[in-house]
Amino acid sequence: MKLKIPKKTTNNILRLLLRSVPIIPAPELYDIFKDLNESKKTINEKIEKAYLSLKETSDLIEDLQKDLTNRTEKVKTIRDEYERYSKLAEIEEEKIRPLLIELDKTVNKGRGLERWVSFGINIIAGILIFSLGIWLGPKISAKFSEAPKTENSTTK
Repeated sequence: MKLKIPKKTTNNILRLLLRSVPIIPAPELYDIFKDLNESKKTINEKIEKAYLSLKETSDLIEDLQKDLTNRTEKVKTIRDEYERYSKLAEIEEEKIRPLLIELDKTVNKGRGLERWVSFGINIIAGILIFSLGIWLGPKISAKFSEAPKTENSTTK
């Protein structure tokens, strides 16, 4: 079984042994080396944090650049559409009015005649259905009013 000595205890034992060295301030030198070693670790940690931060910043800037590129393309598309529609809007109403008048005449030509023809067709169809109803009505009523003969009705 291996005995594990805590680091603090090891440091204290080492300092005690270094005090026995004459003339040289060994414990103080040990503390200085220890502090330098710890500061080296903290500097390395700070460098690592700075590296990670720079990497995240670089990724964020790349994402922003892609987003800005996409938005710039969309703005260009919208600007092109705007220019196209503004050119269409430049056509003045006075230039288009004769065309609208001719178009209205063409569409409305014969509208009254079409209405009278439709009215006549509807009247004829209505009279025909009415006449068929008068002629076939009694025959259909007689068909439905006849009761089917069953054996029970004859025996009573």
